[in-house]
Amino acid sequence: MLFTSMEVDGQGGWFDVLHTDEPEKWQDALVWIKNSVIGNNKQKLNAINHGVIPRLLQWLVDKDAPQQIRTDAAVVMGSIAKGTPENINTLVEEGCVSVLLKGLFSTDLPFIEACLRCLRTIYMSNNNCVNLIYQDPNILAHMVNILPQSLCTQECVANILANACKMPVLKCLAVIVKDSEENCVVSYTAMHNDIPLPDILVTLLHRDKTSEMQISAAKVLAYMCGGGALSPQDPRIAMKNVDGAETLGYLLETDADLQRTAAVSDHIIKTLADYLKYTDVAAAAIRCLHSLSRSVQLLRTTIQDHGVWKPLMKCILDCGAINILVGLAGRQDPGLRLNGIWGLMNLTFQVEQKVKSCVVEAIGTEQLFRLLSDPDPNIVMKTLGLLRNLLSNKLHIDSIMLVYGNQIMQAVIFILEGEHPPQVKEQTLCILSNVADGDKAKDFIMGNEDVLKKLMNYMLHLNVNLQIAATTCITNLVWNEEEGAFTRQAKLGEMGIKALLQKLLSTTDSVLFEKPYLCLYN
Repeated sequence: MLFTSMEVDGQGGWFDVLHTDEPEKWQDALVWIKNSVIGNNKQKLNAINHGVIPRLLQWLVDKDAPQQIRTDAAVVMGSIAKGTPENINTLVEEGCVSVLLKGLFSTDLPFIEACLRCLRTIYMSNNNCVNLIYQDPNILAHMVNILPQSLCTQECVANILANACKMPVLKCLAVIVKDSEENCVVSYTAMHNDIPLPDILVTLLHRDKTSEMQISAAKVLAYMCGGGALSPQDPRIAMKNVDGAETLGYLLETDADLQRTAAVSDHIIKTLADYLKYTDVAAAAIRCLHSLSRSVQLLRTTIQDHGVWKPLMKCILDCGAINILVGLAGRQDPGLRLNGIWGLMNLTFQVEQKVKSCVVEAIGTEQLFRLLSDPDPNIVMKTLGLLRNLLSNKLHIDSIMLVYGNQIMQAVIFILEGEHPPQVKEQTLCILSNVADGDKAKDFIMGNEDVLKKLMNYMLHLNVNLQIAATTCITNLVWNEEEGAFTRQAKLGEMGIKALLQKLLSTTDSVLFEKPYLCLYN
């Protein structure tokens, strides 16, 4: 196997190949990196600095990736773990332990062994990840099951468990009561020196105890609550939950490292979502979620996956958020106006129709036009973004246009005829495209020759983004699979739009080319 050209490439070379769109080279790159980092701390650090760890993690979680690549990725990670303590800290901070533990559930023995070897090295050198092995009770049971598969699994599992059992009583109790109503009830009735077990656990939450003990005791109480042995209204639970959520929110607010840790926790977001159901705990949960929302990764992954937005949206709406935001959008201060309309725009993203209708009724036509005339272009853009969110989903488009269609079309014409930068015009044309995507709403465009002529003008504009937006609107109007398409095609053909579409086929822009091509040949 030859590595010549990129091997002599200095600091980049094969490390950079991992991040390219050339999958045929990934295996060679992994083999080279695997060989280069063995016993070489300098190369291990070099690999970390070139962003190898996140790329390895991507392969480890991608079950569709070639199995050999996934195995080699785990091997490279295991070799990096055998470097300096700083290397192991980096692996733990990047969330490698949780990913490797999940890798143990694979059916491929070489891959399992590679994951175990890396975990063994980490657990024998680092105490910061002890709790991760107890987050899912299935992990312990599965590790016991894979013990007899090979000498490697026996040795690795034994070492991992030996180093993970630093607080066996509380952690064992957590595993026993998790997801078992019967065990929760039995634990609730247990006594020691006439003191109920829940009261003993509460004393272990005091600040004179180690943080590890406090967390473990809190976990057992939470599981007992989830299993029905303790009521969420029990002061031993409710007030500790409030304290916990508020403290966690405070810690997470400005600490990026803690936010990364929260990102690999399977329980935080789900638990906070459950808290939103209770009025006496909801405020603390919202404060904590607000701190977590500073992480874009959490917003786009875990928070979205657990459907937190549903109970959160209800809390926001019940508190009169729409009227508050509409009020802010009408204030003198431009910063308040911007945040008010920005909030309304976010509030209407992919929500049910009744929420959209409430927003439209609250803001009214007069205030909408004021905002579209605002001297601050950011406010104009967010107002257009609000309109675009309102006019999404076919059923919502037709329903809203049926009631407010004339006002919305006036707003569109108002912007298109005004002196505005290209991005504002583009957003307005995108709104028209949404209108054209409705079943009945199309008539508002087809019945207005002035708007159709404006679309034709923008199809020939010097700005390619405006051309794309205008042509997208025409595509929605003439799409063959929708009722009345042939009538609309005939009218637009008479206006000369077909000739414009044919002219656009000569464009060198691939995105723009696709639009007229679809119109003419769909």
